[in-house]
Amino acid sequence: MADMNPVSFLLNQGSDAKENQVVEAPAFSLTKVLSSGAVILTPIAAAVVSSLDSVDFSASNYVALAVGLLGFLAITAAADVLARAVATSAEKNAQAAAAAIGQMVMFNMPLPAHRRVFNPARDDVAIEVLASVQAGEPYFLTREGGSITWEPASGIRIP
Repeated sequence: MADMNPVSFLLNQGSDAKENQVVEAPAFSLTKVLSSGAVILTPIAAAVVSSLDSVDFSASNYVALAVGLLGFLAITAAADVLARAVATSAEKNAQAAAAAIGQMVMFNMPLPAHRRVFNPARDDVAIEVLASVQAGEPYFLTREGGSITWEPASGIRIP
């Protein structure tokens, strides 16, 4: 910790940051800034108040100011942690969704195809294939009339 860059510490980019943090959002750590600022500003505020002879503070005034400052720090720290947790959750959900969808390939011209109808009395239905995606199993984006749907590739025959 002694050789750590202070900016890296405040930006959560230290060598041990990845192992020790649950919230991984690359955000400026407002909690660290406020706690560092409180240590710096408290003696300055005490010096300013002691130099003011015309203002008479009672013990209850000092308690109210301290409680107000600590309450402000607590609310701001909680908001910082919640915001970074939401950002981390959204990023992980987006990565999972992208991995689940796979790579979509759109065709320049719709491919003529037929939807298999497993009924000997009926012919296969003529459709157009607009795109393909691999998501566990292959799917085709098909258009029949005005209706566009994703269908498993096993039920589609492309001549």
